[in-house]
Amino acid sequence: MFTEHAPEKPTSADVIEEKIKGVDEHVGSLTRDARKAQWEIDSLSLARDLAQIGKLLDLTVQNEHSKRTERILHLRNQNTIGASLVADWMSTNLAVHSGPMKDQVNLVDRFMVRSPGSPAIIWVDLMKAGRLTGGDVSDYVDLIGVALQKAGKMGCAIVVSPFLSSEKIPNRGSQGRLEAKFDAKSIWSEAITVRCSQPPSQRKVPIQFDGWVLLAESSRDENIFRSCQLIQDRSNRHEVAWQAEANYIVPVASKDTVPHASEGMRSLSDVQETAQFLAGEDLPRILLKSVLQKSELPDTCQSVSMINLTGYDGWLEKVCRRWRERETPQLSMKVLTLAKNLATAEFVEKSLALELMEDMMVSNPGSNPVFVTNEWVSRFSKSTIHSHSIVLSCLVRS
Repeated sequence: MFTEHAPEKPTSADVIEEKIKGVDEHVGSLTRDARKAQWEIDSLSLARDLAQIGKLLDLTVQNEHSKRTERILHLRNQNTIGASLVADWMSTNLAVHSGPMKDQVNLVDRFMVRSPGSPAIIWVDLMKAGRLTGGDVSDYVDLIGVALQKAGKMGCAIVVSPFLSSEKIPNRGSQGRLEAKFDAKSIWSEAITVRCSQPPSQRKVPIQFDGWVLLAESSRDENIFRSCQLIQDRSNRHEVAWQAEANYIVPVASKDTVPHASEGMRSLSDVQETAQFLAGEDLPRILLKSVLQKSELPDTCQSVSMINLTGYDGWLEKVCRRWRERETPQLSMKVLTLAKNLATAEFVEKSLALELMEDMMVSNPGSNPVFVTNEWVSRFSKSTIHSHSIVLSCLVRS
């Protein structure tokens, strides 16, 4: 009975198995601890790597931001340099002004004084003037008279007759009133006809427009333009091409914005639409070439002074700017443009400036890019109207 209830004495195999089990448990515990330690090591290593990546990213972003900031500052500096060069050059070569009649007379007088001995051509496209009043006619004729008397035998005027009649006087009466004013101011006039090609649309519009070539009566017999081709032919030999209606311009110039032209033919008034009947470069290019042909220009003549009394859309100024490169005789042209109001002057001035900047970038693709920004445009609206104008005479250098 004792032997049945007394515990059995463990054998050596049982002792070994028990020891092995204990060892396995201890190894398992150590393995779990090792895995936990390795996980902590990996977590800390990953956190360290992420911190290093973040630090490197911050350095990269700061470097790119610095480069971008440096580039922006460089471009702004280039725009400032270009604006200064342009404004200084344009003050005597392609000036645009607006203001009361007294100021315009003074501007014409000073402009003529700065170019002594140079032939002078006065451009008056009364199609741009809308419906003329008696005061408008007197003002334009007075300005023409001042310029012609100042130029003497070296000057002439090209006048395109108004298309719209005034409220009280029919169109032919307006022309007669202009001719009477010419006679009263001792201005000799030769009637001409501006011939145009057929319009691209089916609209019923005239293809001939009246005009005059004017000379000072006191020096008509000695005037260098008295035998020019335009006076001899009394018309242009090459027809003036019509502009598509989509290219019609109504000057719009808001503060600190890039100049633009309003669109939409249906919204144009009669004055705005007729102002673009002779739009484009064809009219000034053909008439100027015709008046220069067969003229007795001095052999030493290198430049011509242009006075535009009806600044509006900038076509004449663009032709004069490129005249020496594209036309004959090869003469440089200094232009004074007088606009009826400040908004028109701003449009002409800024549009010429933007075109010149674009020409500069196209002709010099290897140079540093110069972007026309609102800040750049604002520079001219604040400093150039009534004092400077906008043409680029040299490249903007870094």
